[in-house]
Amino acid sequence: MSAFVLGVGQVPFTGPTRVEMGDLGGAAARAAVADAGLTLADIQMAAVGSVYEHPSVGQRVLLRLGINGVPLVNVENACTSGSTAIIEAIRWIESGEADVAIAIGVDKMASHYSSGPIDLVDADDMFGAQGLTVPAMFGLLAEKHMSEFGSTREDFAQIALKNRTYAASNPYARFQKAPTLEEILGAPNIATPLGKFDCCANADGAAAVVLASESFARTHGDGRQIGILSAVLGGGHLGDRLFDDPMTPVSRRAYERAGVGPEDIDVVECHDNFSVAEFEAYERLGFCAPGEAQLYLREGKSKIGGGGAAFNTNGGLLGRGHPAGATGCVQVASVVAQLRGEAGALQHPGAKTALVHTSGGGVMELQSNATTAIVLSR
Repeated sequence: MSAFVLGVGQVPFTGPTRVEMGDLGGAAARAAVADAGLTLADIQMAAVGSVYEHPSVGQRVLLRLGINGVPLVNVENACTSGSTAIIEAIRWIESGEADVAIAIGVDKMASHYSSGPIDLVDADDMFGAQGLTVPAMFGLLAEKHMSEFGSTREDFAQIALKNRTYAASNPYARFQKAPTLEEILGAPNIATPLGKFDCCANADGAAAVVLASESFARTHGDGRQIGILSAVLGGGHLGDRLFDDPMTPVSRRAYERAGVGPEDIDVVECHDNFSVAEFEAYERLGFCAPGEAQLYLREGKSKIGGGGAAFNTNGGLLGRGHPAGATGCVQVASVVAQLRGEAGALQHPGAKTALVHTSGGGVMELQSNATTAIVLSR
């Protein structure tokens, strides 16, 4: 294994808050270090992911923690900033430059964007220049699957219902009350066929992951450490620019390096910024054949205890909310709880191996500018 997760921590994801950025990230980091059974003095390297809080967000977080003199990498990689920070920390451990590293993800997106979609980066791609928004792109993706394979509006609504229901049992999630299917289907339209509940909400929040080398984990672990089997970063477009996504080749590389296949995965945290994104992930991550996502969903395989890989058991972006820089870190925290058997009412039976997938966009012509896939196992 390339590295081990010793501890995870997070703060509640919320709407706009007056809590300072450094305090949010610092609270999540302290929780992760305590969960690892370590002290802040044990940290030898830090990587801090954020999208809208630069410059020097990492310096502000470490200042609150009183950590001084350790190597620090600030990471901005769209919505994969947190997961890219984790991969950066893993690479420092693999290279022998550090035995213990912390990855912190933090953003105050709800404070910056209290309503409406986030601003895209200024880019001279032809789709963005013509006014294509992220909700519109995913609406088109949903329409494409409906036209080609017979999926329905209710299929996407069922994913929103599942994830918001799980979020209601997650005390850290922004949304603590699940809507009914009727409320989801009757909600205001955002981008046909997607309504309000099919779209994730911005949030303020932070999460952190403490990672260590195998030698350090052997001597300092408490038996709860989780192994990283592989961690892959990829991106760019592959062909059909608007509808293509690198999650398939990136996840395949992650499976190959980990020596596993989709059939070995018990729980998945995928980037469900829209309900159709999780729907497409069933196929693109290899859990069913192209055109069969609706069957995987309707048979209940993506649910906790449903006989397949359980998806987004902590509520996903749809239920937790989406502070972009923190999302990859909280996804890892979610599967670590599953693999430790500490997920409580949200526990998937027998969870041994997990996949975390995060996508980062911003340049519409590329759809996903960056994609990460991390395989973990107990």
